Formats: sequence, structure tokens, C-alpha cells
Amino acid sequence: AMTSTVSPGTSEQAVKAMRSVEDYRVEGSETRTVIGPQRRTVEINQRIDVNRETQRLHIAANQTVLGQTVAADTYLVNETVYQRSPGFVQQFATEWIEVDTERNVTQAFRGADPLVRQARILETASFEANGTETIDGRDVRRIEGEVDPEQLEDLLAEVIGGPGSQFNESTYSVTSATYTFWIATDTNRPLRATGDLESQVAAQGQQVTLRQSFDFEYEYASVSIDLPEAASSAVPLSEALNDTNTG
Repeated sequence: AMTSTVSPGTSEQAVKAMRSVEDYRVEGSETRTVIGPQRRTVEINQRIDVNRETQRLHIAANQTVLGQTVAADTYLVNETVYQRSPGFVQQFATEWIEVDTERNVTQAFRGADPLVRQARILETASFEANGTETIDGRDVRRIEGEVDPEQLEDLLAEVIGGPGSQFNESTYSVTSATYTFWIATDTNRPLRATGDLESQVAAQGQQVTLRQSFDFEYEYASVSIDLPEAASSAVPLSEALNDTNTG
């Protein structure tokens, strides 16, 4: 297919459509490779359920490192982040911890809402049309674009930065970022998105290269998110840290 610059309308319509979504689900995989003195790869398969009306969100992730897979859950419910991981047991003697969103809950929710990031990326970069395809029998327009590294850093700081966030522009420098979206012609919503990013990250006094690639599919359906019973025994993170420091 011939490549032509997308009319601003395509991106604008997609951004508008993404902002009007109330509930949706994302499923996909992400690979993160850290290249430093050692090379380490993490494979993450995840499903993210998002209900914007109630500002509730659930991330179910399976992380595989060196052949070992760990299943973890993150919930944002009632302005509190609940996390479950078998890894916490050794550290905190409990599978569940809870963290108050030190930031405004809307900001914390936006930081974890994938469509917020994708909409900002569509607004920031210029995308080119690269033909039409079908996904599950639906017509889609495929668009591709490169995001300016500095603009992407600013965008990430804006969306996921702030107090209580692990993101810090001074330790993180994007070197390249390319994205592809498959936009449904009937709704202007993305049905699939892929991306490849390379960054330089300062970690423990060393500069390492971080390579990330993801492939996500979107489903727009009603989503209800309830906290599992076991989460009621979650230990506040500040308490858990105090216990490990004093114990």
C-alpha cells in the first residue's frame, strides 16, 4: 500500500474516540530487556480492565524472568492501590499490600490508563497511513509514526510522573520510539497497538540501555472491577516497610 501522511482528522478522530471510552479491556504482551554489565529480559503478559466512570482498574500480569513466572495483581479501587505478589511474602510476610495514592486519585488513575498514554502519543507524533486491514472481520486503518524522544519524555513525565511515581526524567532518556495503531474505521477506536522504545536509564549509578516492545489488543465492553476478599487483609506499605526495618 502506498504510504501517505494521515490527514490530521484521522488522529484527531481517534483521540476524540479514545477519550469518550468508558470501559475497556487491554490484553497483550510486553518484553523489556535491560542491557548493562549483564543482559536481562523480562516477558510480561498482562490483562488490564479499566472502568473510567468508577475510576477502578485491575492489572493481572504474569512476569517471566529466567524461566520463572510470577503472577501479580494490581487494583486501583477507592483511591487506594492494592498489590498482590508472592514476592511480597518473603519481604513483608503477606501477599497483599496497599498504598494510598499520594497523588490525586485522578492523576494516579490516568497514569495507569493505557488509552490516556496512547491518545497523548497520537496527539504528539505525526503518523502516516499504511494501508487498510481487517481485525476479527472489522476494517481498520493502519497508521505508523515515530515520536520525538524529548516530547515522549515530557509526555511520560506528565502522564505518569509526579509524587509517588517511579518515573523520573533526570534518570530516564528516550533514544527512539516508534508506534503502530490499527484504528477501526467504524468507531475510530484502536483495536491494536504496537510499539518499540529504546531508552538510557541511570540505575544504581550505572547507565544501562532499556529496550521495550509491546503488542496490545483492545476490547470495548462493560467492565466491573471488584476487590477480592483476600485484599481486605492487605498491609499498608508504610507499615510493612517499618516492620522489615525494625524486624
